[in-house]
Amino acid sequence: MNYIYESIIVGIYSCVVYALFYPILYKVHLILLFFVVGFIKHLLGYYLSLHEYYCKYKYDLVKRYNKSIIIESILEGCLFIIFGYTLSMYLKTKNKLLIVFIIGTLLHIIFEISGMHTKFCHNFK
Repeated sequence: MNYIYESIIVGIYSCVVYALFYPILYKVHLILLFFVVGFIKHLLGYYLSLHEYYCKYKYDLVKRYNKSIIIESILEGCLFIIFGYTLSMYLKTKNKLLIVFIIGTLLHIIFEISGMHTKFCHNFK
């Protein structure tokens, strides 16, 4: 049940990233906006050490950066595009902030339930 609270925090964090980049990207295509939010959210998570909270360990950021941080951030950006576009069509809302919150929350829940966060934490110690 703890992952529900974490997921809500991740949703709020996603909204903060969106709010920071919206003034720069508000005139660009929605898909690019979703990608940038997902990419930056994941990348900043490392630099802000947010992943240490649910992985319960500290990692070598330089070593980790050289391995796959960019690839993971690109993949998260792509997931934000897929979920963002789908939710935009399904919910019929123009409230991008709400969509970003739902994406951040939903992706975190999916990764917790599927065991991908556990695998992520074990593979990258």
